[in-house]
Amino acid sequence: MSIVVQDSTSLQPVEEIIQGEVSKAREAYKPISRRMIALALAEKRKMQFKEAMDLVDEYCDEHEPAIPGYISSEFGIYYLKVVAVANVGIGIFLCYLGVQAFKNPRAPGLPSYAWFVLGTLFVGFAALCWVKSVERALGGPKDAA
Repeated sequence: MSIVVQDSTSLQPVEEIIQGEVSKAREAYKPISRRMIALALAEKRKMQFKEAMDLVDEYCDEHEPAIPGYISSEFGIYYLKVVAVANVGIGIFLCYLGVQAFKNPRAPGLPSYAWFVLGTLFVGFAALCWVKSVERALGGPKDAA
């Protein structure tokens, strides 16, 4: 079955575009997802993403069932942001404990500066996670090769 979208700009079958994207990814040994193919199809054909995704799903179900809907790097973007927000919350709580330890220096436990150091480390790790998530969303660091 050939999937063809008729419009005035181009009569190239959608199936050829999808096959081209799949073959480019295989030649480059690069993982590809249905979402990535749909984004390329929507860009090349100037169509809505939802329509492109439906066409890619139809093609992949028939010809390329091993291509996943999403790949792990696409999930990693959101996961890192959740980790960053959680670490900021933990860091703020640890700084609060440092303030409480500073107010009552004779209480047993860690000294106040230790709580501040731990809180700062958690907030710093949160900043690193956030930067890495933005870096992944923008395409990742470019290799020199």
